[in-house]
Amino acid sequence: SMSMWPFRRKKKMDVKGTWTLGSLTAENGDLAGTHMVLEGASRHDREHPFVVFVTLSYEGGELPSEAEMQRFDEFDDRLTDCLARCPGLNVGMFTHGGIRDWICYVKDGQVAANIIDSELSSYSPKIEVKHDPTWSEYRSFAAMGKA
Repeated sequence: SMSMWPFRRKKKMDVKGTWTLGSLTAENGDLAGTHMVLEGASRHDREHPFVVFVTLSYEGGELPSEAEMQRFDEFDDRLTDCLARCPGLNVGMFTHGGIRDWICYVKDGQVAANIIDSELSSYSPKIEVKHDPTWSEYRSFAAMGKA
C-alpha cells in the first residue's frame, strides 16, 4: 500500500509544523517520486544560515523498495538525533530516480557535516554544505511541490 508510506517515521512528526507530501508523476501516470516539505520552516532562518544536503542512493526502480524505505527510516531517525546536536532541522525530503535527499538547515555547516559524517558513516551519505542565509534552496524546494 503506497498511501501512507512516507509517514511511518516517528521522530519526524515531533517537529512542530505541518509536513506536506507531494508526488512526482511519470509521463505514463505512474508515481515517479515523492516530495515532502516542512511548511513555514523558514521562520528559523536566522539561527540556521547553512543548508546541508544529505543524500543516500537506492537501487532499482523509480521508488525505493520496502527494505530501502526501512533503511531510510532508520537513517532519518539517526539524522534527526544528529541535527538536534548541531543544532539544525530537516525541512524537506525528495525521493526520485535512485536518490533520497534530506534538506537540512543548521547553525554551522562544518560542525553539522562533521557530526553527520562521523555518526552516519556506515550509510555512506553524500554531504553537501552551502551558505544560504536567505533560505533560497528551501523556498524553491517548497515551491516545487505546488506545481
